[in-house]
Amino acid sequence: MSFLKRHRWVVVLGWVGMACATYLPQEEMVLAEVALEAAREAKAEVHEPFFFQKAEFYFKSAKTAYQNREYDFAKQFALKSKEFSEKAEEGAMVKEVQSQEK
Repeated sequence: MSFLKRHRWVVVLGWVGMACATYLPQEEMVLAEVALEAAREAKAEVHEPFFFQKAEFYFKSAKTAYQNREYDFAKQFALKSKEFSEKAEEGAMVKEVQSQEK
């Protein structure tokens, strides 16, 4: 086999290897979805609408990025969604307790 043919195979195998090594942020997507659902159950859309809307926005952005195979953006958006969902849930729970104490 000539040098050029071997070199071509090395390049092809390198591309195949890189394509297989793409990280899919499935765990981040699932955790963001679970956190958003927990915030929804805590009535965060009523008690903490700012954080809840941001969480929804970032989750929708994460889903779009994932579908477009922009996995780095999908991961970043999913992590942001989870962060805002947790803030919304916590704030909603605090406000719910405060309203019950009155």
